[in-house]
Amino acid sequence: MHFEERDEAGFRIYAGAMETPSGYTAAVAVRHLSSPQPLAVVYRDEAMAGGYAWFQASDALQYAITNAMKWVRRQSSERLLLAD
Repeated sequence: MHFEERDEAGFRIYAGAMETPSGYTAAVAVRHLSSPQPLAVVYRDEAMAGGYAWFQASDALQYAITNAMKWVRRQSSERLLLAD
């Protein structure tokens, strides 16, 4: 399994590329950095793209990171709208 971590807008993104017989599948978990429960996951997808298998682990990781960042940005923009 290949991993990558990234902080984005107050969230930590944990992305993984899991090896399968047909390639690498993407998975992601996101947690809020300021959560009172440090390990509380606020978003998780263990079969991204319906379990599609990429030929390269780096491609699966990139897909997971990109989609998690989109999710984080949606959460951030929704939080701003609610604050108005």
